[in-house]
Amino acid sequence: MNILTIAGTDPSGGAGVQADLQVIRDHNSHGLSAVAAIVWQNTSEVRGWRAVAPEDLIAQLDAVFDDLDVAAIKIGMLGSTENAEALAGRLAGFDGPIVLDPVLASGDGRTSMYTASLEALRRLARMATLVTPNMPEAKAIAVGAASTPVELAELLNDELSTAVLLKVGHVDSAEDLRDVLADGGATVLAPTPRIADDVRGTGCQLSTAIACRLGAGDDLLTAVEMGRLYLSSMLKKRQKVGLGRPVVVRNHE
Repeated sequence: MNILTIAGTDPSGGAGVQADLQVIRDHNSHGLSAVAAIVWQNTSEVRGWRAVAPEDLIAQLDAVFDDLDVAAIKIGMLGSTENAEALAGRLAGFDGPIVLDPVLASGDGRTSMYTASLEALRRLARMATLVTPNMPEAKAIAVGAASTPVELAELLNDELSTAVLLKVGHVDSAEDLRDVLADGGATVLAPTPRIADDVRGTGCQLSTAIACRLGAGDDLLTAVEMGRLYLSSMLKKRQKVGLGRPVVVRNHE
């Protein structure tokens, strides 16, 4: 089974395309990739980034689709409105599952990772099977306002006509974290214990794991639950490989 990731790079290997490909292999699938943005970052900071030209992004996708069957697509950092618009046009005829992780900023929130119009991202989101924003991303994408995570997830589900997995890890709370899946109604998922470390790349890995499960034929709720279980198991293997935030390190012993 071939799973395609469309995202930005991470030279330190903790997030982006590099992490996505590891997740895909963990799911016994073959990873395909199209780079939408080149990022110069390490475990401590994002130093800068540049979106690739939209024609270069589309050329990568043409090369993939002209040769390979794609079971599912995960979309991460796109970098620019032009890339979001070009991607929406190119994927219009794709009939498999699409998981969109709408990356708007670095994981620590200090660096913007997307420029200009959110409407292009909303258009792409409406084509997706599932959108997986964190709280700040959901509030930015939503046109209306909501006061609770459940209301926000339901609002986005209604506005986008797309299933939404709202990740509440950015909520400042000592309580266990309860993500919300909204798909014609809200399901508050089983709690995820808060971990002390701020691990890099968790959003990338969760969305990719869900894409793999959807590509294998799981229904949406099962794919989300199995993706969350996968991420929880991998977080037990986190460690520092540099001077900054820890990353997930594979250990298949």
